[in-house]
Amino acid sequence: MSKTKGKDPAFLFYTNDFLSGVADLDFFERGQYITLLCLQHQKGRLSKKLIKLNVGEISDEILCRFSQDKDGNFYNKRLENEILKRQKHSEHQRQRALKGWKKRKAPAKNGQSPGITPVMPLENENENENINKIRKDKEKIFIKFWDLYGKKVNQKKSREKFLKLSDEQIKKIFEHVPKYIKAQPDKKYRKDPTTYLNNEAWEDEIITSDAKNGNFAKKSPII
Repeated sequence: MSKTKGKDPAFLFYTNDFLSGVADLDFFERGQYITLLCLQHQKGRLSKKLIKLNVGEISDEILCRFSQDKDGNFYNKRLENEILKRQKHSEHQRQRALKGWKKRKAPAKNGQSPGITPVMPLENENENENINKIRKDKEKIFIKFWDLYGKKVNQKKSREKFLKLSDEQIKKIFEHVPKYIKAQPDKKYRKDPTTYLNNEAWEDEIITSDAKNGNFAKKSPII
């Protein structure tokens, strides 16, 4: 698919999917990413020149979210699939409307009035698929947390708790954990990951110990 057909003014945008998918990007990178998605939707697959003209240089974290075709152009597979679904859905609805119009124009048989075919929203058709996609994305993010945290104890309970967290909580976790690890490099002294999650420890201030004099020094709270 080199170009979108007819420059459709919109596509289905799953906000929870997006927030989960950009948890490891800063706000500037998120702005670049959503700009590239909008640009692909309107222009089709993106050349390096087009990317640079619109958003400047991009990081590997953004680039890995795009595939590259044989011509060297970049595209987001999920977006292309959503564009195709919308095109198919629109054509399907057009055909149903045309069929319904012909049916209403046809003479009634046996005293029965012609039927009217209802139009079902595409969101309902994709609901189950979307829920499964969100869960899979969160599970991938959990693995990133699990590897980053380092203390691999009771993965099943940690995973169950993590999948229930909000996107904002996950964002705070990825901001807090690297600082917590730096303050407590010996993983045997870190909280168990399940305890960390259950107690919402990402809201705690970072406390480091001075090994030489045994005193504890508090750092500023993590915001």
